[in-house]
Amino acid sequence: MSLSNLSEKDGSMSALTESTLNDSAVSSPIKRPISTGSKWSEITSKLGLSPCFDYWSDARANHDFQVRGPTYLYDRMKIPAGEGVCPLLWFDIFSVPESYGTRVDHISNEGACAERVKQLTNSANPPFLFITAIQVPGTPMLYLVMYWAIDPSTLNPSTEKPNDPSLESFYNVMRQYIKLPNQSEKVVDSYDDDDEEEAQEEIEDSFPFQNSRFKLIPRIMNGPWLVKRAVGSVPCLLGTKVTTRYYRGENYMETNVEVGSSIVAQRIIGCCRGSSAYIDVQLGIVLQGENALELPEKLLGAIQFKWLQVDDVTFQVPLL
Repeated sequence: MSLSNLSEKDGSMSALTESTLNDSAVSSPIKRPISTGSKWSEITSKLGLSPCFDYWSDARANHDFQVRGPTYLYDRMKIPAGEGVCPLLWFDIFSVPESYGTRVDHISNEGACAERVKQLTNSANPPFLFITAIQVPGTPMLYLVMYWAIDPSTLNPSTEKPNDPSLESFYNVMRQYIKLPNQSEKVVDSYDDDDEEEAQEEIEDSFPFQNSRFKLIPRIMNGPWLVKRAVGSVPCLLGTKVTTRYYRGENYMETNVEVGSSIVAQRIIGCCRGSSAYIDVQLGIVLQGENALELPEKLLGAIQFKWLQVDDVTFQVPLL
């Protein structure tokens, strides 16, 4: 059982409880410095240190992820991903008040997260942000939000083609992925609880391209064996496993993953939440290539969490 083969009918996660993790022998948490060097470092330097600054890092150049090669459609061969395209600018853990209910839609347009977006794009030549927001159910509900930077000029179809064919295929997919109307203005959800099934069907119908492209690759470097078993290492198209919503702002694209939409996904993330202080994990983001114009794939970006205790309130930023 792993992220890649989530099924509501699978009950194998029931044994993965916090009590069973207590018997795991793991390394003691340690701090580790982070480097976020990029052309936009001046922006992040103005923000000072994040509350959990010592426990996350940009892993785009330090990983062993593999992606679909140029001939994958014929031979199913994968190749080393190489350095990710997008530097990781920032990471936040937002704690969500109960008034939001079971999820936060378009978190990039809400409270402290909206303010962070403004801070990261407050520049004469601001980046376009690829924002990934992953819900962590529990008390309080948390959102892990990652902000990757893209050079806006590369998103223009008229831009001169890059010399690297893998970059050309990457931008072919990215331009399609972000092709949504600007949703910076708040939109009231038009569905009540009784219409949840109808709402889910509309979400799935509305974003077929994004759902078939957003791929997460997990890699547990160190941690309890039950966590390794639960998470696995197989790439997962999250939009086909859990409800995933997509929001476009003036200078960002948000991919919002509702973990709470799947019972099994909740158990996996709950397992990780309960032992996060003892996990060293890398997460890679890839936009899946499905045809010759979209191959070879390129790693969008990667983040590493090392001994990050997400339930430490000193690491959390109140959303409101």
